[in-house]
Amino acid sequence: MLTSLEHRFHIPEYLMNMIRSYLQDRILLYSTQTGTKRYRVTGGAAQGSILGPDLWNISYDDILRLEMPEDTFLIGYADDIAAVITARNTVVWKMGR
Repeated sequence: MLTSLEHRFHIPEYLMNMIRSYLQDRILLYSTQTGTKRYRVTGGAAQGSILGPDLWNISYDDILRLEMPEDTFLIGYADDIAAVITARNTVVWKMGR
């Protein structure tokens, strides 16, 4: 994702540094019956973060632009991707597999 930001979207260096900082050294603290636990977070954006949707769009942009076979479409919504495959009937669909 950071490579796409730098080369494809031409993000200035100061913004790249800010995004790198945002994605580094993150810790999740959670409570258990035996006390508070720590978990190092190594991927993704914080749920509900303002940057989350934009970082998802940047990460999945290349996938959503892939050339698909006839009657096949990729749809991205929120943080999900769906492959939609249409065929006139079951026989046509089975022939395309």
